[in-house]
Amino acid sequence: MDCPPKCNHSAYGRATVTTSGREPEYHSVVDGRGLEPPEPLTRVLEGLDRLPSGERMLFLIHCEPRPLFRVLKQNGYDYRCEHVPEGFFRVSIRKSNEPPAATPPALSNGDP
Repeated sequence: MDCPPKCNHSAYGRATVTTSGREPEYHSVVDGRGLEPPEPLTRVLEGLDRLPSGERMLFLIHCEPRPLFRVLKQNGYDYRCEHVPEGFFRVSIRKSNEPPAATPPALSNGDP
């Protein structure tokens, strides 16, 4: 499966590609390059369970992890993704200090 030339996803649906600059410090690094699905996603989700609030995790993966973006957004994580010249994706994930936005209540059908 060929991956797109760059990742254009970021938290909250804004299109952003991380630019090179000062490297942030990471609490942990999950290297999913070369692993068969679903192992990369399983490893990053296990790592997120142990990630303290306000800390960052770096996830390295050989293709754009689109299914992960929805999980991160729904659970209140901030993330930035970039496609690096070496041919893989770097996803920087930060556990927000704030809880995720509440899900709106389901519409009532009129029954008590």
